[in-house]
Amino acid sequence: GILDVRTHTKPTSKQLYVHVSSYHPKGVGKGLIIGEALRYLRTNSNVSIFQQQMSKHESTLTKRGYSANLSCHLLKSIRHEDRAKSLVYRQKGTRIPLPFVTTFSDMAPSIRRIVFGKWEKLHSNDLLKKIFPDLPIMAFCKNPSIGNRMFR
Repeated sequence: GILDVRTHTKPTSKQLYVHVSSYHPKGVGKGLIIGEALRYLRTNSNVSIFQQQMSKHESTLTKRGYSANLSCHLLKSIRHEDRAKSLVYRQKGTRIPLPFVTTFSDMAPSIRRIVFGKWEKLHSNDLLKKIFPDLPIMAFCKNPSIGNRMFR
């Protein structure tokens, strides 16, 4: 026999995705579009039901303010033919990223640009390229405040 699986959506679901104008990082919106589409790919064995879910997903994104061009561009890479590959567990890398920690200031965007701009120069040295293979993760600490000094 054939096992036919499909995505279940509760009748009361309002499909309230993060609005495009929220203050989340840009990658959150793209991740939402692709992540939800991958969920539909994995949980729908029938091609026509998968296509229905994808078109419903696209219209819901448009209602939430997402650009039709962006969602179409991101969703066209997710095809039902690739379903078997999406069901295989992929081992994640064990490499721990390098954190670049500094105190937050108004110069923060400039610091990021400087660090990432000099990264190519760092990679010109074979030893440094081996030690630091990936870009660092930028992390900012809070500036000390009066409250920190008054209440310990």
